[in-house]
Amino acid sequence: MSPALLTMLSSAVASPPPPPIVDGDTTDDFAQVGVLAMRFGEYRESFCSGTLIHRRWVLTAAHCLSDLDAYVRHYGAEIVFMVGSDMSNGDSITEEVLAVDWFDHPSYSAQSLTGDIGLVELDEALSMMPMPLNEEPPSADWSDEPLTYVGWGVTSDNGYDSGVKRYAEIPYYEHDEQFIYAYDSGGSNVCYGDSGGAGLVGSPEQGYAIAGVNSFVYPSCVGGYSGATRVDQYIDWIAESVPLEENVFTADDVVLEDLLSGGESSNTVLPGDGSSSDDKSSGGCTVAPVGGSMSLILLGALTVWRRRE
Repeated sequence: MSPALLTMLSSAVASPPPPPIVDGDTTDDFAQVGVLAMRFGEYRESFCSGTLIHRRWVLTAAHCLSDLDAYVRHYGAEIVFMVGSDMSNGDSITEEVLAVDWFDHPSYSAQSLTGDIGLVELDEALSMMPMPLNEEPPSADWSDEPLTYVGWGVTSDNGYDSGVKRYAEIPYYEHDEQFIYAYDSGGSNVCYGDSGGAGLVGSPEQGYAIAGVNSFVYPSCVGGYSGATRVDQYIDWIAESVPLEENVFTADDVVLEDLLSGGESSNTVLPGDGSSSDDKSSGGCTVAPVGGSMSLILLGALTVWRRRE
């Protein structure tokens, strides 16, 4: 992390926390960004966000998937992907599809967060147009426009209000071979429950494409910055499983009208999963040391929803 970013973060953390993403807005748009949940009969427990990149495939963070086999095997959970806007209102969940398989990138490391990207295969095709993948490497030109982040997480470090889709525009700060970093001096950020969500490039006029899969925040949601795994680095790996040629995935050819489904636009982003480490934990988040020198908070939260009959 650069000295300039550390200086900015030290100042930001000392300032009063912003209002309730963090400092984002609820939305019915960004239809492809949904919530991953464990289903126990009539109940749903959300654990991460994800983005539909093919009618039967969801892109998410690898750390979201690491414990799912155990939940299925020991507790009889079913894994589902839901799209809509609010888990507390069954009428606002427009589609719910069972997941039949999930796997992370072979290079994924829980310690370094290398390869923190994963795929979920759905049992049925969803009705909406998938989100295009951004194939262009990030550049300094991205500083001219904020990235759009969408997710289903909480709105503060100690919050319990996950399960509602929100978005925020957060300025690009820098990138390396693994991550896109975003930071907003005004306080907007992703938070627990947003892991696996999308960091989007584009605009309503041009259309959106997913450039990053949200992985972590540091040192906290409020006043911190976020890191999202670069999608452009994993296009070939994604294409080994996902038939991308069946969809439009070149952002240059995409306009917003092509991404609409049922009157909803197609954008969304953020991080989240749920476990804890010995280093420190907060609100069900996982903390993983990176490079042996700092702790990054993997965001996660659970929301329980009883299906309305």
